Amino acid sequence: MTGLEIRVPRPADEGALLAAGAALGCTRTAAERAWLAARAGAARARVAVLPEDGRVLGHYACVPRTTWIAAREAVFAEVLDAFAPRAEAHGLQREGPYARLGHALSEAHPEDLVHHGYFGRAEWRMANALLDFEVVRNQCLLVRGCVDAGVPALEELARFDHQAKWLWERCSGAFGAAAIRDEGYLNWRFVERPGVRYERRGLRDANGILRGLYVYRSGAFGGRSGGWLVEWIVPPEEPQVGERLLADALAAARADGQRELACALPEWSPWFEAFQRAGFRVVASEAVLAARCFARKYDEVWLRDHWWTTLADTLAL
Repeated sequence: MTGLEIRVPRPADEGALLAAGAALGCTRTAAERAWLAARAGAARARVAVLPEDGRVLGHYACVPRTTWIAAREAVFAEVLDAFAPRAEAHGLQREGPYARLGHALSEAHPEDLVHHGYFGRAEWRMANALLDFEVVRNQCLLVRGCVDAGVPALEELARFDHQAKWLWERCSGAFGAAAIRDEGYLNWRFVERPGVRYERRGLRDANGILRGLYVYRSGAFGGRSGGWLVEWIVPPEEPQVGERLLADALAAARADGQRELACALPEWSPWFEAFQRAGFRVVASEAVLAARCFARKYDEVWLRDHWWTTLADTLAL
């Protein structure tokens, strides 16, 4: 595949790119692609194009997240919409489109500390063999029935304000690494995303201070469909706040017509055990969180034990 042109996407590529992605099950809409580009920029994507006819044979993109790690800010970037038509026919060749796209993007952004994503089986095989991605965790889920839940009653958050980061900072002291949840990121992720409906609810004290929040949506992830607790920002030292938010999230799932509520939290988090005490059971999923680490000190083993993630850290939901 040496005749391929690897470059930043151009506006004229849009139609061919959407068609190539759709043929491989990548159904990102033009509106959502524009929303991603508004945050990541065109420089965060690469396409593999046949120069003679402009046909798109592959695409690879990352969306960066400012991450607090070891008392400093760094960039973790989620791999998105990575596909390479005919990649399987060419086998695991390091000169194939998938490998060339991934290397081109990482070389263009040497500031990135980690690239990560949830991959399907076929892409995982290529990501591991060609780009040295390794498993951070085989993602298990916490699941509980919600048919006996009440009615959601906590405050609806139309948008996030400066208190969101204050709340996140109260939670993040025990994290080795975590994407910074400030108002700009949370509004981009959960308010401004086109074509997806999120329910955002918070709990305030008598002084109007935000003590905790959750984000809910229905959808499919890891081979499972239903209601999902996508985001959970609650200080673990305030279990009463967590109890009220969790009861409300279960009610939100029931009001949405779902029979169960599921979420994904790191197993080392105090909330992982607290959810089980609240009746959630641990179940396996098909989701594998993998990472390509560019600093030896912060490899996949370190991330497994120190990186706080929720489903807010992937655009799969």
